[in-house]
Amino acid sequence: MLNELKTEFDKGMPVATYIKKKYGFTSIAAFEEYVASLKLKAEKYDQLVKQETD
Repeated sequence: MLNELKTEFDKGMPVATYIKKKYGFTSIAAFEEYVASLKLKAEKYDQLVKQETD
């Protein structure tokens, strides 16, 4: 995976274009929304784990 990433970047492909091409996001905004939702889910999970251990 990292070799493919490096190869594409060495060709001059911008990171944004790589993300859209590789993962099917229609825009950087859609990708940012996805990352934000993952962050929210991770925070909720961390809170649940903390509650269970307290």
